[in-house]
Amino acid sequence: GDVSGSVLSKAQAFVLTASEVIPMVELETATISLSQRMSSGIGYFGCVLQRVPTVMPHENGKLTMRALNHIVKPRFLFPEKPNLGSDSFLVRQYAGKSAAGLEQGTSIGLGYMGEFYIDFGFPLMLVALFVFGVVLGSLHEAITFSCPSYDIYRGVLMVVFGTFTSYDGELAKDLGGMVQT
Repeated sequence: GDVSGSVLSKAQAFVLTASEVIPMVELETATISLSQRMSSGIGYFGCVLQRVPTVMPHENGKLTMRALNHIVKPRFLFPEKPNLGSDSFLVRQYAGKSAAGLEQGTSIGLGYMGEFYIDFGFPLMLVALFVFGVVLGSLHEAITFSCPSYDIYRGVLMVVFGTFTSYDGELAKDLGGMVQT
């Protein structure tokens, strides 16, 4: 529940709660659960490789164009622009796996590499990855040359690229977050 009062009383409530809960944690089970969640993007990509193009066709740039269209149309100029919604539809459709979505209050994505594979197949996905890397590297260099001090440079890098730390985030959301930032 909510803890009201001073900072000290909140800290005491945290220590009390933690001391009750920590002994009940099964470290092995928690470690396995965490590693499964952290590696799900790679597992889903493997499922995509098995299903595309055998079961589902390549999209010929549809997902990449969706991402680019999303970032070049600011919502204040295009209020009718649809919400991107949950990334889980990508996992459900292209990996063929059941994935929690908005109905459970979450979103599980495939990642930009999976989206590039779905769009272009191999080896063209490597070209898209290279271009994407050039764009990110150019953005990094622009930040490097425009920051007046090292401290500001580090702060700007953390803020701009901090939105892009998830391997399995959706390309449209990752790029949109970077552009907006």
